[in-house]
Amino acid sequence: MFASLSVEDNLRLSFRRSLGAAGVGDALQRAYDGFPRLCERRRQEAGTLSGGEQRMLALARVLADPPSVLIADELSLGLAPVIVDEVYATLGTIRDAGTSLLIVEQQVPRAIALADLVVVLGKGAVRYAGPADEIGDLVEELLPTT
Repeated sequence: MFASLSVEDNLRLSFRRSLGAAGVGDALQRAYDGFPRLCERRRQEAGTLSGGEQRMLALARVLADPPSVLIADELSLGLAPVIVDEVYATLGTIRDAGTSLLIVEQQVPRAIALADLVVVLGKGAVRYAGPADEIGDLVEELLPTT
């Protein structure tokens, strides 16, 4: 992200590089459909966005031109719940478009809801590794209590 460029200029630059000039318009539309808040702030300098909005900007670039693999590390950290909902909805859209996701997340139920395979770590050891649909009630048992 280029802090001194507007949200739209950041998106245009990224899309032009990956999709060519002809693909920019459609990619912008997909980005704004996925994150209407970015459309509202399209003329705002990216460096003045909140942390959650900056994450949205990064994901909007991925949504418009999905990679084969996306690694997401603590995307929800420090975000308002409504923004976390938007971020996870977009991760679902990205996954549904064929991108493999590797998610490192403390909000385990949210990550499991997107997952096919799950690895739960606790105190430096693997507590569970297997299909997400088989973890079921083990989630409560596996997670540390605070």
